[in-house]
Amino acid sequence: MRNLPRGAYHPTQESLPDHPFLHLDLNSIDDALVSTYQYPSEILQLAPDNAQCAELTQRCHEHINKYETTAMVFALIGQTGIGKSTIINALLSSSAGGSIAQTDPGSKACTSTAVYYKYITATDNEGSAYKTCVNFLSGDELRGMLKLLKEEYLAVHSPGEPIDDDPADQEIDATMAAHAENVFKMIWEGRRSNRNSGTEIS
Repeated sequence: MRNLPRGAYHPTQESLPDHPFLHLDLNSIDDALVSTYQYPSEILQLAPDNAQCAELTQRCHEHINKYETTAMVFALIGQTGIGKSTIINALLSSSAGGSIAQTDPGSKACTSTAVYYKYITATDNEGSAYKTCVNFLSGDELRGMLKLLKEEYLAVHSPGEPIDDDPADQEIDATMAAHAENVFKMIWEGRRSNRNSGTEIS
């Protein structure tokens, strides 16, 4: 080694050996380890009053927390049409070329309620990196939401309502009223399209 010419070795020129271990998917390994501990944890919970089972369950949860991927939560908050969904589509671009969040070139409210998007590193059996969870509102929940939107709309468009003196409050009220109007239009268009297709929404 002493007789080697200067500059004959540089660490950046080294290449890893072609060994299967170096090509393993670490995320898949972590997912497998989590599943390994989740199954006995679910079985042990069938005996919640047993002290030994409770201790083993705690150990399983410690291992699950160790191997689970740490999640990062981001919230995008802003007025209608400012580009929140566009940012989401840019960050979570689909390899198939489709958009994740619905957008409208006219700045209408396409995403009219709080929506939670979750990106997972591992794919399912169908090769998809995204999963969809749809929550349906009950009749009472929908009526409660529409009541609040109605109040927000009438706060600006009702002749008898007093107008805020603060320009910032006026802007907020106008934004909320515009949001409520867009939601009403979306619901109306949905009812009309379903009626035309023979499906009635109560």
